[in-house]
Amino acid sequence: MRRNAFSLVSLLLLLSLLTSACVAPAPADSTTSSTDSATTDVMTDTTTMTDSTSADTTSREGWPEVFRVGFFGGDDADETMESNEPFRLYMEERLGIPVELFTGTSYTAVIEAM
Repeated sequence: MRRNAFSLVSLLLLLSLLTSACVAPAPADSTTSSTDSATTDVMTDTTTMTDSTSADTTSREGWPEVFRVGFFGGDDADETMESNEPFRLYMEERLGIPVELFTGTSYTAVIEAM
């Protein structure tokens, strides 16, 4: 039970980090002392940026070839790997690159491997 709770918390933390890293920057505040043309330029740039960051057209330049996620296996590393297989498949589907799970002998080993 405790291991499942830890896995769930770890998964939620990882997903929140990934989600926050993918958020587009907020548009510039239009109430500042800027001209209408400058505001229009900002809107155009924001629209272009939003359109170009869709999942189908995302540039993956600089992305790793494999996304690696480490877990502390505890007493049963095989069980940890099996229970996180749906997570691996989901991440592969969403990222479009291979996802590799690994277990470490301790939390320190997992952090060092990252």
